[in-house]
Amino acid sequence: MLIFNRSERSKTMKFNKLQQTSKIKQLLAAARFDDAMVELENFARSDSKNSDLRVWQCKLLLEMERFEDAFTLVRNLLMKATSSKQIYVDLFFDVLRSAYEKRKYDFVLSAATWLAEFQDSIAMAWNFRGLAHLARSEFPEALGSLQKAIERDKNNPHILVNLINAFISNGFPDEALPYAEKGLKLAPNMPVMINTVANAYKYAGELNLSIELYQRALTFEPNNAEVLANLGAAYTALDKKQLALDCFSRALQLRPDLTTIKSNIAFILVEDGRLEEALAFCEEDLRLNPHSPHVWFSYGYLLMKANRLNAAIDAFVKAVSVSQHAMSSLLLPGIYSQLLFCMISHPDIPLSEIVTLSKEFNEKFCLSQNSVPTNFPNKRDPNKRIKLGFVGNSFVRHSCSRFVRPLIANLDRSEVEVYIYATQGKEDDYTEWYRSQADHFRNCSGIGDRQMLMKIKEDQIDVLCELDGHCYGNRLMMFSKKPAPVSFHWLDYGTSTGLTAIDYYLSDRFTAPYEIQPVISEKIWHLEGHSTVFEPASEMGELNELPYLTNGYIT
Repeated sequence: MLIFNRSERSKTMKFNKLQQTSKIKQLLAAARFDDAMVELENFARSDSKNSDLRVWQCKLLLEMERFEDAFTLVRNLLMKATSSKQIYVDLFFDVLRSAYEKRKYDFVLSAATWLAEFQDSIAMAWNFRGLAHLARSEFPEALGSLQKAIERDKNNPHILVNLINAFISNGFPDEALPYAEKGLKLAPNMPVMINTVANAYKYAGELNLSIELYQRALTFEPNNAEVLANLGAAYTALDKKQLALDCFSRALQLRPDLTTIKSNIAFILVEDGRLEEALAFCEEDLRLNPHSPHVWFSYGYLLMKANRLNAAIDAFVKAVSVSQHAMSSLLLPGIYSQLLFCMISHPDIPLSEIVTLSKEFNEKFCLSQNSVPTNFPNKRDPNKRIKLGFVGNSFVRHSCSRFVRPLIANLDRSEVEVYIYATQGKEDDYTEWYRSQADHFRNCSGIGDRQMLMKIKEDQIDVLCELDGHCYGNRLMMFSKKPAPVSFHWLDYGTSTGLTAIDYYLSDRFTAPYEIQPVISEKIWHLEGHSTVFEPASEMGELNELPYLTNGYIT
């Protein structure tokens, strides 16, 4: 029987450990994970205090996607730890991260909740909890968890990125902006931060700033398809079609599977008159993304352009239905608005249905925005010139201009001071005419409702005219915040916007008879005779004599 002294026994134990370690490494290299796990467990029993072995064991469990076992292992280690607890907290993060990457969101939520309850001060536990809620489309819960995370680690850029996304997902991009500004200061060269902040500004309507930020993100990652797609969407909103198409084409080459790119391309094609091609693109995107509210919205818009109104209404309704389970809070007002516009254009839909939906639009999206101030700072002088503002996206060669131009041209300038707030992305010779006619012309393309509201209040507008109704690109959400003491809606299709924040509907007894007053939101303000005057295009020439008068029949 051999007797070892203490020094010899220590050397023997080290040699055995090296042998076992080498064997485990060989098994791992051969991807024999089950055999490696057996060796590790045997090794751990012989050296129960070795934290490195526990880390190896956990990493191997994660490699085998045994997340519950890894959680149980690390949870027990954390509960027993009296020192070096941070090692096991970091290991817990590895478990959460690996499970999240494999889309095990239910598990991540459960495990992160346990860690947050075990030690409330761990910011990343709340962060992972928020991420899991976001992935499960539980947006209010995600926001709550991520707000707790940032309270515990105020300068963590990764938490800030997730928190900004949570605000956007809940439909609160304006509330995200202070965190966006902070995130850019903390991580000015972090591409995911720059892209996320750009998204916040884009959804807040600050398109010019969002474009600058997307371009900045691309200097770090020029082949990032998601950033390219986001930049293309911002260009589209500003009517910069070719720049948008270039971005979408590059993004599609890099990521053919990326959601909504084809429907975004379709949006541009239809404006160039390539309707059938646009529909084919959008239908292909629908096959890939049947639960995307954005794609269904685009499809409805294209069908409406094709005058297939029944199919368009069905597509918009589908967009609303899938929006209940997607990151789409910000899309919903626009979807409702286009659905209303489509219904108004439909010859067979009764006024009662339109009014019901317009009131639902107001209740869902506008009443919560309506924080009417008790006093406006406007000068109250009966002898002053009234500051009259016009908001619209048709201050270009557009059918609406045939009605707006005669009104602007014939206003009594001794009585009114004219402000134009043009929201369209492009300009032409008509825009120059409006600019020459207005006392003040504000180009509001590329800025959001928040900044536009500030401009109107700074200008101290007395009476503000809403020109778009539920047309695409309207600013009804801005009107819901009561930007002027008096507001009115004019030039439309004979029905209400639905907004209780708009005071009057300027019309005539032919377009809007008094009988509809009980069911609409605004108070009808009838003008004598007709409420619109039409300006024919100069290139139309003079009217010819009716062929019927000589032929005796209608051709």
